[in-house]
Amino acid sequence: MVPAAWEAHRELARMTAFERGALCHRVADLLEGRKEQIGYDLALEQGKPYRKHPTTARWKHCSQQ
Repeated sequence: MVPAAWEAHRELARMTAFERGALCHRVADLLEGRKEQIGYDLALEQGKPYRKHPTTARWKHCSQQ
């Protein structure tokens, strides 16, 4: 395992479920703020055309049900 990943694993193991949940929400917020760039990068990486549409990506969808 990569040393940084092992350290992150240890840090996550020390967190409570609520702290891990808050971390997941923070990650979702960061992804939400960059969804257009992420979509563009993925299309470019896969060699697909990129058309800017109102995105339907909802990073928090599952956690809010």
